[in-house]
Amino acid sequence: MQQIIQKINKLRQQSGNEQLNYLKGISKESVLKEILEYTYDPDRMYKIDTGKYDSVIIKQGLIKRRLKDFFTLSDWKKFTELLDEFVEKRACNENDVRVIKYFITGFQDLEVQNFLKMVLFKDLRLNLGIKKLQMVFRDFCNKPEVQLADNYKGEVFTNGYYSRKFDGKRMYIMDGIAYSRSNKPCKVEPIKHILDQLNELLAESVFDGEILYFGEKGQEDFQKGISLTASDDRLKDCDNLYYVIFDALNKWDFLNKETQVPFTMIYDLLLDMFDAKPSTRFGYSVLDTKFPNILIARQCMDSKDLEQLRKINNWEGLMYRDGDKPYQFKRTKSLLKIKDGEFKIHSISLGSGKNEGRLGALNIIYKHSLVGVGSGFTDEDRDIITANSKIFLDDKFVEDFSVKVQYFEETTDANGNPSLRFPVFVCFRNNKTCEEFTPLQILEFCREGAK
Repeated sequence: MQQIIQKINKLRQQSGNEQLNYLKGISKESVLKEILEYTYDPDRMYKIDTGKYDSVIIKQGLIKRRLKDFFTLSDWKKFTELLDEFVEKRACNENDVRVIKYFITGFQDLEVQNFLKMVLFKDLRLNLGIKKLQMVFRDFCNKPEVQLADNYKGEVFTNGYYSRKFDGKRMYIMDGIAYSRSNKPCKVEPIKHILDQLNELLAESVFDGEILYFGEKGQEDFQKGISLTASDDRLKDCDNLYYVIFDALNKWDFLNKETQVPFTMIYDLLLDMFDAKPSTRFGYSVLDTKFPNILIARQCMDSKDLEQLRKINNWEGLMYRDGDKPYQFKRTKSLLKIKDGEFKIHSISLGSGKNEGRLGALNIIYKHSLVGVGSGFTDEDRDIITANSKIFLDDKFVEDFSVKVQYFEETTDANGNPSLRFPVFVCFRNNKTCEEFTPLQILEFCREGAK
């Protein structure tokens, strides 16, 4: 270990390509990469700064009785074990500082003491960032990253899949261990039944999904799911925790962040691997599998399936995915979040340009404010609504029908009033029967009623 410290000191004295070439030359030193990771990994935070460290006094008598002449590999291991404990703590107290300072000051060589303090304070003064270190160690701080959805802005995919937007605890499962989105291992006992069920399929696979709590009647309870999975113990209600799979990857593709397999092939593989069938327990949003607590997020493509999806109440929204694109290890525009809402019709605004003289936007009421919905209409829709505006603005129609709108998020308008960002017209919805209609179907419906 003393030799490694000397090589790090020499590395500190160099710069530019000379420094990188020297680092490449010593990169096979078994403990060197570990030292760099403990120092520069941004996810390893030890919660001790120089102020806290200097404020704790260790009696000189205690130090003299335990001074060591050499810093060994075994000593390094003990030091990293302490650091690992600090990473798991929310904050380090005075006793934690005393323990680490007692350890560091126990070495006679001041060079060793300074080295350990630089690791603790996360700066070896090498002037090397993570990107430069990755030029030497390809996988340095290269942690797994799950795919994250971007926000829907009216995109249309040629091979698009719709699925329910779930509201659970995101987890990916690899090598029999469940990890959070931030790569922290999750508690084992609450989800042991899920891990055991997946164990036979996990050899080279990584599954990405969410843990959800479903009651006896299929109702979800987000808070209960979060509470159960945070416990060290396995409570009886853990039997009602389910894992909904969104995606699957080869383990090495996942770790190397490289895959070319389109989602449509992955979905077919999941259906076959798990012998998936429509669920009678949890409605239209998931598929049952050969395992009791493993579900697959149901993906729908055609309009008939999509209509059924939209008839389910109390959903947070939809996910819209490009089936031709592979898994992306980042936030991606090939996976989009769509929120739905139903709003009261207020009025119609005529458009301009190609829509001059016909519908430009349907004005809806959102939190007592007017919001114009100008996207999502076909040319035929615009002509029908304009020519039959008396029907669509009739008091009886406004009472019986709502406008279903997909939107990105809540925002405010120029006057500070509540509004919707990127609202898109979906359909008209009967408030009593929950049936959904296009403008043409509304017109035909009204004509039939007039006969």
